[in-house]
Amino acid sequence: MMIGLSLGIIGKEDFGTAALLVCVSGAMLLIGGARIWHLCLLACSAAPVFWYLLHNRTHRAGRLTSFRDIWADPEGASYQVVQSLCAIASGDVHGRGLGRGFVKSYLPEARTDFIFSVICEELGMIGAIAVIALFFAFLWQCRLIIRDCADPMGKVLAFGIAMTIGIQAVMNIAVVTVSVPTKGISLPLVSAGGSGVIFLGVLVGVLASISRYGGLIKRG
Repeated sequence: MMIGLSLGIIGKEDFGTAALLVCVSGAMLLIGGARIWHLCLLACSAAPVFWYLLHNRTHRAGRLTSFRDIWADPEGASYQVVQSLCAIASGDVHGRGLGRGFVKSYLPEARTDFIFSVICEELGMIGAIAVIALFFAFLWQCRLIIRDCADPMGKVLAFGIAMTIGIQAVMNIAVVTVSVPTKGISLPLVSAGGSGVIFLGVLVGVLASISRYGGLIKRG
């Protein structure tokens, strides 16, 4: 009930963040001991709410419509995703050089939600693969922390932090490559931001604390 109430409040203003938290909450419930059919019941009850949130704002439904054919209105509803693809394509393998991209000048939210497109333009495919590899390395370290943590609460908390950052990264990269409709999700630990960056830093600090003290119970 608390998860549903929180997601309803968040989803009214930010559907993308609500979708992210649904995935993270479901995964944490599952690892915490919930059964698959429990999550299915929750999903069935939440489906009407998400349908309402999706159609509550006209721009959300418009994103789905434009996603079906981004070339139908490249200078209007699909302008942002088309410019994102242009930035990615212009970078080729080696990129134009750090700070030398020019397509980013035409790309809205270039420093926040679409920073990965700028990386692809300036650092090319090599830079894009490097960023993805760093996320994989981070998640691998999270796996080691979860494995070595003897505290059940710390284990679930570390899993939730890993899922939050991992799923957010996947969603952002999927959006900028036009694999899914636009959601307004930033690339964690890379995009420019304010309170969101501080919050992610706090999560990484908590994760480091779990790594440091989570094994003391086991050794003690």
